Amino acid sequence: MDVWSYFEGKPEIFAALVALLVGVGAVLGAKIQANGGRDQAAAAREAAKIAAEAQHVAALWTVRQVQVAEYMQRVREVERLIERLYTEDSSNGELEARLGEAEQAMDQKQAELELIASEAVVEAAMKLREAVWHARSYAVKTGPLRYAQLVIYIQMDSDDPGDVAIAQQAREAVEELHAAKRQGNRMEIERAHRQARVALCEVEAITNDLASSALPKFAENGWLLEQDSGQFSLLRKMETLVSAAREMLRSEDNVAPTVPPQRRWWRRAA
Repeated sequence: MDVWSYFEGKPEIFAALVALLVGVGAVLGAKIQANGGRDQAAAAREAAKIAAEAQHVAALWTVRQVQVAEYMQRVREVERLIERLYTEDSSNGELEARLGEAEQAMDQKQAELELIASEAVVEAAMKLREAVWHARSYAVKTGPLRYAQLVIYIQMDSDDPGDVAIAQQAREAVEELHAAKRQGNRMEIERAHRQARVALCEVEAITNDLASSALPKFAENGWLLEQDSGQFSLLRKMETLVSAAREMLRSEDNVAPTVPPQRRWWRRAA
């Protein structure tokens, strides 16, 4: 006897079975639909998390790029002002005041950089700051002397023999001052100082204030100075910072910043 023969003459049993099968199908359908909804919700949450992390990485990358660029700009502004100490009359103090303000702005940017950049970039920035300090200190110490030398050299290259003689006399006077300083004879130092002042002020572009600023430097150092201005070290430290920043920003990758690979929702169930 097959199944269909069994249900012949028993319509009430067949109807109950059909109803039972329909109910089971409805329950299974509802369960499948519910599970699908939960899976979709989990996938949506995972996608939102990945998007949020991507936005965070992109924002961090942008902030780092801006902070490093602004810090480098501040350093280069300080460097430009340092170089001007050698080529301009800074005896009135205005250039040094501007240099001090530029250094404060640079230090502010360095502090901001230390909060956001990688350890390698922070270390490179600190070493660059040390090089800036050295170059700045040397420039403040010897800038007036260097500028006075520049003015004297320019006049020594003049077509006027009289101007050349005045410039040469100024150079010889400061060399005599340095020699007297080394001997340590007070009276001789005072005499040489007076003569050097007169000789310097006779040079067309040297003012009394510049002569006052340069004479102590000439007395201490003479005409020739050591060339350790710190400019070369400053350049090397800047190159180190640029390299560290490019590595932090993945500049060689030529791609947008990415989020580390994420575990998908269907793998977490395992």
